[in-house]
Parts: sequence; structure tokens; C-alpha cells
Amino acid sequence: FDNTLQDLSNTYNGIGVNSPGYSTPGVNGIGACIRLVAASSQYIRIPSPFLDLSYTSFTFGLWVYPTSLNPSVDNTLFGQYDQGSWRRALHI
Repeated sequence: FDNTLQDLSNTYNGIGVNSPGYSTPGVNGIGACIRLVAASSQYIRIPSPFLDLSYTSFTFGLWVYPTSLNPSVDNTLFGQYDQGSWRRALHI
């Protein structure tokens, strides 16, 4: 992340919700990684453009280092939904 939520291609830029922070150094000893605190309801929102995943093969890659997990709730890594229909949603 290097202290910014901008996409390398400047297409899918993120917006931090509830002030997520960064930790340094990153995993490889340089740069930074994003730190999200579930108790503060922090997440990254990517408002547009819509990423149409229907009828498409796809892969998401994430490096996750959970410091704690609540087993009584869903711990979502990625979520997408169609505002026109609550029946069209994807949560990973």
C-alpha cells in the first residue's frame, strides 16, 4: 500500500472507511501495509468502476495476518453486491 489507497493503474482507487491505518515496515521489510481494525468497522471501499465478475473466472490474492478473529461473525476479505438486487452478492 505504501501509505496510499491508489491503484497502480489508477483505476480501482480505494477510499478508507473509519480511518484505517498503515504499519511499517511492510511484510518484506520495506514500504507499508494497511492495518484494519474490525472493532472500529474499518474497511476499504472501491466505488467505481463496477467489476463485473459474472460468467468470468477470477483470482484474488491477499496476504492476511489476523491478530484476532471473532468466531461468531463472518470475517469477510472481499465483498461485492449489486445495489439493484439483494440476491446478487459475493462475499469471500
